[in-house]
Amino acid sequence: MIEPMSTQPRLAPGELQSRLPPGWPRFLAAVVEHSLRIGLRRPRDFLRSFPPRSIMRALANDPERRGRLLEATTGVRQRIAIRKSLDSAAEDLQIALDERITDAAAVVSLLTPDDRVRLFDRKQLWGFVVEPGYGSGAAEHGERIPAIREHTSFVIEQALFEGLISPRDIISAISVPTLVERLPRAELATLLERMLEDGRAGVAFTDDLLFQMVPMSTIVTHVPMATLWDWVITAKIAAPLGLVPDPMDFSSKDDALFDELAAAPSEADDEARDVTVIIDGDEVQEPTRAAVPLRSFGGGRSA
Repeated sequence: MIEPMSTQPRLAPGELQSRLPPGWPRFLAAVVEHSLRIGLRRPRDFLRSFPPRSIMRALANDPERRGRLLEATTGVRQRIAIRKSLDSAAEDLQIALDERITDAAAVVSLLTPDDRVRLFDRKQLWGFVVEPGYGSGAAEHGERIPAIREHTSFVIEQALFEGLISPRDIISAISVPTLVERLPRAELATLLERMLEDGRAGVAFTDDLLFQMVPMSTIVTHVPMATLWDWVITAKIAAPLGLVPDPMDFSSKDDALFDELAAAPSEADDEARDVTVIIDGDEVQEPTRAAVPLRSFGGGRSA
């Protein structure tokens, strides 16, 4: 069931007010926030990815802020809270959650969109966003479909707004044959008519013009999610920005974002692995470009 994080209004691409550097930090902050606002990801999902221990370690160099968070969620006075060890602070927050003195929504609301990017590892944040596997098919049924389409459109449009991807990149990733096959005949007829008119006038029909005539909301309605998440979002946006988690970070085949198990099955496929990731830094790290864009969520361009 889709559960909105709060009564905050929907977030439009480019709308988030952020003090982060332009590019991937602002993109990631907006995408995480959007996933929470529309309810595809919930505050309790966030705390599963970033439990109290991770939060306190991320705030290790900011005792004042750590104290304010503890005071707001546990009732412990700030002057006492800032003197607690990280483990003790994490334990207090976990107890407050267990005893329902506070809840996940309250904790997450105390971490602004910018905070999340500054404090936590960017690959883990991206993993939190894509964990449901929007292109795998399992999450594309019932009442989740509209929210998944809205979020997919937002991710691509936010990347466009930040200059991380171009209309040409999107079209080449989806492929013209897929667009021709999937878009409604009325849309194709309008495009063809405009191309002919521009050709007669000696004007080039550009990739940007195509997106003006066929909005992203229309594309995500008709193009398969696997195509959009594999070839546009993962290969053209996330992988070049260094957001895609390494395959070794996956805890089990059920949560894997890559289709490695299907590509190379082995006897070890049934063995789940638990991986603990420790976060220490609180600075925004510069991304490194992936040598080879990695695929996620399964499926192909015309799946």
